[in-house]
Amino acid sequence: PHEQLTSELDHLGFTAGDRDAIAEGATGATSLAQRLSAATSGSEIARTVGTAGIETVALASGRGARSQSLAWMQDLRHRQLQIDGNDLIDNGLTEGPDLGQALARARDALMDGSAPDRGSQLRVAMNRGE
Repeated sequence: PHEQLTSELDHLGFTAGDRDAIAEGATGATSLAQRLSAATSGSEIARTVGTAGIETVALASGRGARSQSLAWMQDLRHRQLQIDGNDLIDNGLTEGPDLGQALARARDALMDGSAPDRGSQLRVAMNRGE
């Protein structure tokens, strides 16, 4: 179990960061691999990986999700939106759930390769063409 593993790693003197990365990888890589195996697009891979650490994604590669894990590690994790919530507010959106959904649309389009730059990300986010 995760709690037992973290306790043992603490006892062995691992730093909190290393302990957490090891425990996440040991307890989450198989499940992540199963979910990643079903991902067929960049946006699906990114959503599936979520906040998992790079170590967990690397371990998932050896547990059945090689191509998806490699896509994340070599490319997708380096992609960053060139817009933020302030840009959307400046273009007429108000704070709230619509703002988060607009940013999620732009991130999905970025991960799928259809919105590689600021202008295209803003258009997708504002629902002005994809």
